Amino acid sequence: GYVHIFFDYDSIQKGEFNKRIIDAIYSCTDFILVLSPKSMKRCVKKGDPVANEIRTAVKYKKNIIPVTIDGREVKWPRSFPDDLKFIKGLQFHDHKSDSYFEHSIDELCEKLTFKKA
Repeated sequence: GYVHIFFDYDSIQKGEFNKRIIDAIYSCTDFILVLSPKSMKRCVKKGDPVANEIRTAVKYKKNIIPVTIDGREVKWPRSFPDDLKFIKGLQFHDHKSDSYFEHSIDELCEKLTFKKA
C-alpha cells in the first residue's frame, strides 16, 4: 500500500548512484537504516557512503529508523564518528525474517511517519 518506496538496490539501475540516493533521501519522510553486524565498521572511513547517507538524513530532518535483522547486534567501532553516535540511542526495530515476518513488517510500518495511501 505504500506507493513511494526507494530501495537503492532496486531503484538505481544506471546513472549517478550517489546523486540518486541523496535525491531520494531529500524527498523522503522516513529513512530506514538496515544494519548488519558489521555495517557501521566502514563509517570510520572518510567519504563512506553509508555515513554520508545518514548525515544527509540528519541534515534534512528525516525520521531515521535503524533496523537490525533477527537480533543480530551491531558492532560499533571504537573510533565511530561523534556526529553519528546518536544512532546508538535511537529505538531500533529488530526485524524478524522467520514466521513473524509479516508481523515484523507491520510493526516497522507503525514507526513510519508517512502513512499508506
